[in-house]
Amino acid sequence: MMNRAAVTDMKVRLGGCRFISGGMGPLGLLPVLLGIYFFISPVEPLRSQTLQAAFIPDLYPLSYLDQDGTRTGFYIDLLQALAEELDYEIQYRDGSWGESFQRTVDGDLDLLISVTYTPERDEFLDYVPLRVLTGWTQVILPQNSDVENVIDLQGLSVGVMRGDNNGEAFVDFVGSFEISQPRLIIYDSFSEILTALSAGDLDAGVVQSFTPVENYPRLKRSAIMFNPFHTSYATASGNIPQVIEDMETIIGRWKEQESSPYYRIFNRYFGGAERVVIPPWLTAIMIILILTAVFSWLIVRYLTLALRRSNQSLEELNATLEEKVEQRSRLLEDSRKELLEKEKMAALGNMVAGIAHEVNTPVGVAVTASSYLQEMVGKIHRDYQNDALSQRAFRDFISQAESSSVMIQSNLLRAGELIQSFKEISVDHSVDEPRTINLREYCDSVLLSLSPRLKDCPVEYRLQAEDAELHIRPGSIAQILTNLFENALIHGFPETEMPSSPLISITTGIEQTNGIPHSTPPLRTLKIVVEDNGKGIDPHILPRIYEPFISSKRFEGSSGLGLSIVHNLVVQQLNGTIRAEPRPGRGTCFTIHIPLPD
Repeated sequence: MMNRAAVTDMKVRLGGCRFISGGMGPLGLLPVLLGIYFFISPVEPLRSQTLQAAFIPDLYPLSYLDQDGTRTGFYIDLLQALAEELDYEIQYRDGSWGESFQRTVDGDLDLLISVTYTPERDEFLDYVPLRVLTGWTQVILPQNSDVENVIDLQGLSVGVMRGDNNGEAFVDFVGSFEISQPRLIIYDSFSEILTALSAGDLDAGVVQSFTPVENYPRLKRSAIMFNPFHTSYATASGNIPQVIEDMETIIGRWKEQESSPYYRIFNRYFGGAERVVIPPWLTAIMIILILTAVFSWLIVRYLTLALRRSNQSLEELNATLEEKVEQRSRLLEDSRKELLEKEKMAALGNMVAGIAHEVNTPVGVAVTASSYLQEMVGKIHRDYQNDALSQRAFRDFISQAESSSVMIQSNLLRAGELIQSFKEISVDHSVDEPRTINLREYCDSVLLSLSPRLKDCPVEYRLQAEDAELHIRPGSIAQILTNLFENALIHGFPETEMPSSPLISITTGIEQTNGIPHSTPPLRTLKIVVEDNGKGIDPHILPRIYEPFISSKRFEGSSGLGLSIVHNLVVQQLNGTIRAEPRPGRGTCFTIHIPLPD
């Protein structure tokens, strides 16, 4: 362009030409005017718009200076290709990422490169909406570091970049574990972090996953990866809306064409198509779930084998004891005491069988789901190794993995609840110390352990238990309910006298009663009613039903100790009362009152 003096001078010369030409007329001036136009016009046409863009010299491979001092990098080359396509001129301003970010916010820069979207930034920045580059936040460590997970970073020095979203995500990630934050040291670039880490000035550094750590032989990538993010170009809100819209259109078209400038530039810096990386922590979680399912299955298997051995041992021991009772009458009392203990163990064995039966189903479901999850992991791993992993396949995998994980977790929680119930009741059988229980929940647990006894039997049971807290010996309550249930099942429903709808009904609750002999004020008591609609008790043996070895099926496998144990527990240990109400042809009803502490 000519300066003002030259233009003024030209005007003077133009005036002189007009004076000299005198009689040439208007047509004679046309060549002169055309010559003046081409003389003062620029040789090169001006581009439609000039943009001020950020250049970050040490953000390799996104933005950096090559050996010749030329500005280059993935974001720089892509921006240059966009400028040529859209007829823009790019002028770069050097600075750190933090400085460039502030200049963009202040309106001193038109374009900032490699910007991660956050809701906070969205209030003052406009983004190119399309994803330009995808990555993860990753922790970098020295080669000799012993850090294995984020918990090991407590109290260590960790380098983060000023104004970088990866550093903010790291703080949130550590905070989710409810551990103390590491000591953060702020740097202006990722290269400064890696240099300080190599020099031993840091214990760890937080960078983007595509940061070239391999250029630093003293450093290694850790398995701590999190915060998947997408980066793009950005500008101050309302600054250059048409430019942002044009860039979105061109990038969107390029990403649909494999031979476009976008993929040529991407392959130049990253060596292939954009990949989605499965973070190691996700793989670790899936492995833990699978191992948990296998471990639970082994526990069930161990309990089943132990139950078989226990039952076999009990059968052999009972046979031996029966023989000794018949042969050695002088040892009757000792044998009776031992049989009482074995009866308790038999009840515990039946309970273990019930728990094993109930636990088998959720554990089986969890094992099946874990096997399916393992198969999916193998397939996604093969696709990843073969560069055949698509975004859709990965999304499907994440969805299926989440549903499988929920299935595994819910079934293992169910198995855990059953095992915890077994643990409480089994401890109560062996160590019957007073403790506070919920009456309804405890009765539910006891009857759940007895439910397998009805598997091949038409008899049903019904429980009505008050939802109340009480302090009592729970092992004695479990033994009473078990023995009365077994007594009704064995003696009340012979195959030849089975009613049309056989039923055992158990009712428990707390009431005020005067039913305890020699008590003056009303007592707060636990009332237990166990009744059936079976054949009832033979009137001939009714007066002796609480004596040891009294049974209508004495020689059909029944020990005759069930009601004797119940009477001993209720009257002698719990200071209560028990009453039998025979109803020949209509069943039997046992009513128990046990005093409770104030």
